[in-house]
Amino acid sequence: MTEISQDPIIIYGSVRSGTTMFRLMLGAHPELVEIGENQFIVDGLIDPHAEDFRYNTHWLRHERVFRMRNLTCPDGLDGLALRDHMIAAMKDGRDGPPVITFHADIDVLDRLFPTARYIHIYRDPRDVANSATRFGWSGNVYYGADFWLAAEESWARKKKTLNPRRYAEVRYEDLVMNPSSELSRLCDFLGIAFTDAMFGYAEKSTYDKPDPKLTQQWKRKLTSRQTALVEHRCGPLMDELGYERAHRDLQPMGRLSKLHLAVDNKLRKVKAAIRFFGFRDYGMEKIFRLPGLQARRQAVLLRMQETMNRSLK
Repeated sequence: MTEISQDPIIIYGSVRSGTTMFRLMLGAHPELVEIGENQFIVDGLIDPHAEDFRYNTHWLRHERVFRMRNLTCPDGLDGLALRDHMIAAMKDGRDGPPVITFHADIDVLDRLFPTARYIHIYRDPRDVANSATRFGWSGNVYYGADFWLAAEESWARKKKTLNPRRYAEVRYEDLVMNPSSELSRLCDFLGIAFTDAMFGYAEKSTYDKPDPKLTQQWKRKLTSRQTALVEHRCGPLMDELGYERAHRDLQPMGRLSKLHLAVDNKLRKVKAAIRFFGFRDYGMEKIFRLPGLQARRQAVLLRMQETMNRSLK
């Protein structure tokens, strides 16, 4: 299998804002090259489980982040060669291992980047679920916990098969509370020297330096019932990762309660999408899914992508 010239460093986890902050820290190191969150490298595969990787180049050319980065799919280029082309374009001539963030598909990643080193970053699921709901990715924290569960359960399975020299782990709360010591430990893992320049990202981005107030926000922002809903979903894995539960004697949830949460989640997601994109674009995107209207739907999707890009921090 073809390998890129310098083994990538993959940041993996469910923590959206936390992984971005950490990626920017690594990217500020003079020996590393931060190239962003690029889930399209996996999502663009026609069949991620096939022996030979092949890309849906039509899909890629319309994907939001791919377009935002002004990437291309040259004729005749596919599979691992196209993977390398995209990464080289994002590195833009800078020397050093690329630092990339992913939040899903760890098994595919390990086949797509067989020599990658991983840094798994994880956070209290109550804060992750709260963030997912606040950004409109879920309608309530019960379903917001899905983001945490999907990433953390897949990582827990995968790391059992990985060589321990290929991965390191960091708890978001420890990184925020003790950034220098945690970064020094992770730099040792990567074989590079820690430098204070890694905090320079705050001067070149909209992300501030680590702030202890960013930890345990759920205690201020979630109700007791919301906290219990997350712990219903995540309790056993929370215990394994050392997160103390606020509720120890939760009763099993009935079908009616689960149905209510599912309906509530759907309705709140729709309302959030309408607020974000506007009723016109949201409605037209749904209508233009009908046969024969794909070209018009694509125009609406491109407009919605521009709305998303303008909202990026």
